[in-house]
Amino acid sequence: CEAQADALVLLRPWNEIGLSQRLRQHGKLESEKVLRRIHNELGGWAWLLDHLSDAWGANDDPLPALDALSERLHETAFRTQFQKACGLGIHPAGDQVLSTIIREKQVPQDLLVPEVLGEQVSLAECSAAVEYLMRMGLIQEQTHGSQIDVVPNELFARLAMLA
Repeated sequence: CEAQADALVLLRPWNEIGLSQRLRQHGKLESEKVLRRIHNELGGWAWLLDHLSDAWGANDDPLPALDALSERLHETAFRTQFQKACGLGIHPAGDQVLSTIIREKQVPQDLLVPEVLGEQVSLAECSAAVEYLMRMGLIQEQTHGSQIDVVPNELFARLAMLA
């Protein structure tokens, strides 16, 4: 169906401009400090932003809701829901590739192979996992395709530490 539509959909976290527009649409405080904090703590992920907007209520300041949502990320059940919403936990190779990149910070793409990741995944599974994670917006290529870096690296690194 992707070939029939002649389209490719890549998911990406919201940037501060998108966050600003969303806050403005809801009549919320949108100072640089607020935008930076929301972006730094939630990584711009739509699923988390939806939960933030569900929680802020009539309060003009979204920061109390952000504090509460940040605490919820420490809860295993909520963290698991978020990771599933990001497409994680579907295939072990994808989780293994992402875990390796989080642990190492940046990994040359040619090192995302069974010999490095573990013999339990094939080369085809490694390649498919990298492509899947790129399409889901979880990793991105850097320096002309030679490096891969986690997009929401601080958020996922924090989640990996909490797991």
